[in-house]
Amino acid sequence: MKAEDIYPDYWVDVIQRRVKKQRAPNKKNACIFSLGGGFYLYARASIRKKFMAVDLEISVKNSRYHFKKLEKNKKAIEASYGQVLHWDSGTVSDAQSVFITSKKEAGERTDPANKNYREEQHDWLIKQMERMAHAFDSHPPTK
Repeated sequence: MKAEDIYPDYWVDVIQRRVKKQRAPNKKNACIFSLGGGFYLYARASIRKKFMAVDLEISVKNSRYHFKKLEKNKKAIEASYGQVLHWDSGTVSDAQSVFITSKKEAGERTDPANKNYREEQHDWLIKQMERMAHAFDSHPPTK
């Protein structure tokens, strides 16, 4: 079965549990939830690389500025989140996106094509999105 055939079915439960309403799932390896103001949560699952991740994307005109302000509170944010996060500002200009990521490494239990672990995968993705939203709500970059 092709990835584009698996992903829509894969994302239905995550969408319904995260936003509590119907929304069409996509055929890609990510499901995006807007937090408002150019901040987004991405739930990602890769069939090819067999990993799962949740990203906070900052996609505003001054994304690097906001990233740097958040990074000043990195220890407090990670303490609130409960684990170390991957902070990636890369080599972007202020007009491009930056990401802060929590990733569950590759394995059989993280393969979105394996329906035996789908509920466990969705639980992990949703829990990470909730934890990330809470951690960053507690430390907004504008303060």
